[in-house]
Amino acid sequence: MEPVAISNSNNINLTAYAVGDTQNLYVIIINKTHRTTHDITDAAVMIQAAGFTSGSAASMIFTDGDPGNAARMTAMLGGAPITNNAPWQGKWMPLDRVENDRVAVTVPSTTAVIVKIHAAGRTSANRGKDFAG
Repeated sequence: MEPVAISNSNNINLTAYAVGDTQNLYVIIINKTHRTTHDITDAAVMIQAAGFTSGSAASMIFTDGDPGNAARMTAMLGGAPITNNAPWQGKWMPLDRVENDRVAVTVPSTTAVIVKIHAAGRTSANRGKDFAG
């Protein structure tokens, strides 16, 4: 587990978790806003990954297929359904390259986004991660 801090000036109902090592960081950001509270809000998130000065980033969205609607009983990850009778076919979607320890991602309402960051080179200094939404 890695430390996570959220700066959230728009008061979006977000939670974030992170795990990683010296070359890879995985961040899960959950946007809990939904229609029943009339708070359908996409969250623009900037991940500050200290020590990842450059590298690649990709994401997968976990959704029920209808952002904003938390009542559906379906699940998709990486653009593919999760079923009990077929192999999962989801894919990582590339994000902009990591620059200056940062990568941006949008987290739609009632979804979770998994972000994978792979370092081109990583220092051991300051392993803390900060997130702004």
